[in-house]
Amino acid sequence: YPDSLPDSSSGPSSGDSFVSSDPVSSPSISSSDSLTSVAPDNAQLKLLLIVTATLLFTVGATISILLLRRRLILRRRYKWFHSTDINRNAYRIFQHFLAVMDYEGLPNRVISLLEYAKQVARKYSFVDEAEMTALTYIALKTQYSNEKISSEELDHIARFTDRTISLIYQSKSFWERLIFKYIHNLC
Repeated sequence: YPDSLPDSSSGPSSGDSFVSSDPVSSPSISSSDSLTSVAPDNAQLKLLLIVTATLLFTVGATISILLLRRRLILRRRYKWFHSTDINRNAYRIFQHFLAVMDYEGLPNRVISLLEYAKQVARKYSFVDEAEMTALTYIALKTQYSNEKISSEELDHIARFTDRTISLIYQSKSFWERLIFKYIHNLC
């Protein structure tokens, strides 16, 4: 069986170690090869720069649009609350208060405003039920009476609404405040 034995000239056997003196057949790592494999090429850097610039532009544009939108809404709200009709102003301020309560999960769909005032006072400890009921009477008076309210009553509704919305805003987390103020523009 001499043909089945490995020929010593055909290469190393499983037990032999192979050491080659030929530089072409042995793998060698040069310093330029290691830098090329670690550092990104120019195309990758350009892509990264384009993606970063696009992201920064998008974030900046979004913030600018939100701030401009907020400014326009606040300007419109100011005009809406400061017309020449004092009854209309008071009722609009009260409607803004109702919109904030609706956002807070206290919509008024079927109950009377006086029952609604009691629900608001029950939900928020900083809202006095008697004061909320008195403001509701003023709001009803502005809508359904021919009698004009006094400027003190208007100031009372405005101060109560501002104070209540401010306390609701302060009770929220950072992200909820951003959404409340800049997305929904409620304060």
